[in-house]
Amino acid sequence: MKVISGWLALSMVLAYLALAAEEPKEQPKTEETKKVDTTVAMKETTAIKEVPWTTNKSGLKWREKVVGKGTEAKMNLRANCHYTLWLSDKDGKKGKLIQSSKDSKPYQCTIGQNLIKGWSEGMVGMKEGGTRELIIPPAIGYGERGKGSMIPGNATLYFEIEFLNEVKQ
Repeated sequence: MKVISGWLALSMVLAYLALAAEEPKEQPKTEETKKVDTTVAMKETTAIKEVPWTTNKSGLKWREKVVGKGTEAKMNLRANCHYTLWLSDKDGKKGKLIQSSKDSKPYQCTIGQNLIKGWSEGMVGMKEGGTRELIIPPAIGYGERGKGSMIPGNATLYFEIEFLNEVKQ
C-alpha cells in the first residue's frame, strides 16, 4: 500500500509540474518595470501638443514653454533669468548656439533698460518660474550691425528665457 500511495503522490506532483510549466506565470513587477510600463502607456495615449506662436506688431514671435506662477514681469522690473540664444535658421527654428547662462550663474537684467527691445518685449507678462521661447527679428534685435563676431547683421535670434525671480531692492 505504501508503494502505491508513493507512486500516486509522485504522479500527482509530476502532473502539477506539467500544468505549471504550461501556464507562464507573470513575474512580480519591480519599481523599474512599473516605470517602463507607465512610460510606454503614456507614449501610447498622450499626444504632445505644441503651443502655437503669438506674433506681436513688432514682429516678435513668442510662446510659453512653462507657465510660471509668481510675480508678473513688467517694464523696469529687475529680474534673474537664464537664457539660451541661438541664431534662427531660415525656417524660424533653432540654428547655431551662440550663448547660454545655464552653464554659469543667472543673468540679472532690468526689463526695458539693458536688454535688446525684443527680449524686453518678450518678457513682459511672463510670471516667475515661467519659460518662453522668442523669435526676435533684426529690427528689435541687433539690427543691421549685429553684435561682434558672433551675431551677424540682420540676424534673427531664437531665445529661450526662464524668468527665475524678481530681484528685490
